[in-house]
Amino acid sequence: MKSSVSGLLSEGREYMTFNQLLYVVEVSKTKSINATAHALFVSQSCVSTAIRELEDELGIIIFNRTNRGITITKDGETFIHYANNIIQQCKLLEEKYLGGEEHKRHFSVVMHHSTVAAKAFANVVKEFGLLDYEYSIYETNTLTVLEKVRSAKSELGILYISTFNQDYYEKTFKELNLIFKSIAEYEVYAYIGENHPLASRKEIELSELEKYPCLIFAQDENSSFYFYEEIIRACLKNHFV
Repeated sequence: MKSSVSGLLSEGREYMTFNQLLYVVEVSKTKSINATAHALFVSQSCVSTAIRELEDELGIIIFNRTNRGITITKDGETFIHYANNIIQQCKLLEEKYLGGEEHKRHFSVVMHHSTVAAKAFANVVKEFGLLDYEYSIYETNTLTVLEKVRSAKSELGILYISTFNQDYYEKTFKELNLIFKSIAEYEVYAYIGENHPLASRKEIELSELEKYPCLIFAQDENSSFYFYEEIIRACLKNHFV
């Protein structure tokens, strides 16, 4: 990608350059200044100096540097969110005006596992066609859904939310500057084998499932249990993934 943006101006002076934003975002992905320098074909000192000057100018610490490696600070997470959005917009500008040909618009959806949402996505593709748009859909864990929408890599994220985790999700949405809109409400179903002791029942209380193991979709190992897609809390004590 061409670094064609010279910088942003404040009070008649140049400070936050595009390269600095690019270095910060890349380091946030690699967790390594050396790996970032190698990937961007610049020197390690160039990356390190650019980020340090940016931190000094803004008066914040973006990365904590220790013998164990690099971690992102709270201020850094917020800054990287906005920096990544700027870089994504610059990519779109370059594709549109410097690409030499007209590019299709891209629409991406990231979501929990959902046949209903997948069918709705297929209907969107059918309605708008393939002439002007490129489409992508991802089924993944909760943290990835949140991150892809937060970083503007996907326009829409679809999650399952219950009364059990609603407050936790609302707090998370606020922290990540995300907007949540309810699409639909669904009944909860338990999928069990035909020979299961509860198979003949039309309705089952969640408490009745506590003594049985349940199958859940795998989440990131660092995820909060509030991010599980399944509504069954009791079964989480005794589950198979």
